[in-house]
Amino acid sequence: MLGIIGTYKLDKHFIEEPRYPLEFEYELIDLCVNSSVRKVTNSWHRDKTDICLCALKTTTATFEYRDIDERESEFMNNFYANAKKC
Repeated sequence: MLGIIGTYKLDKHFIEEPRYPLEFEYELIDLCVNSSVRKVTNSWHRDKTDICLCALKTTTATFEYRDIDERESEFMNNFYANAKKC
């Protein structure tokens, strides 16, 4: 039993990719993708979604979710800078 619990915790903290809450990720991607007020093509929307997902992955690698409230503007600046790189 102890081995099962230990393996689960090891997997949860070291093997699985850490994630932000789904609601936060969704809101951030939605804001990024739909920030344009003009009509866009499906391919443009798909490309922008890929860019926003890349920016999220890159940014979340350097910010822990628990630090977001204190460093929100730094997080957002980093997110949009990463989107330009992606």
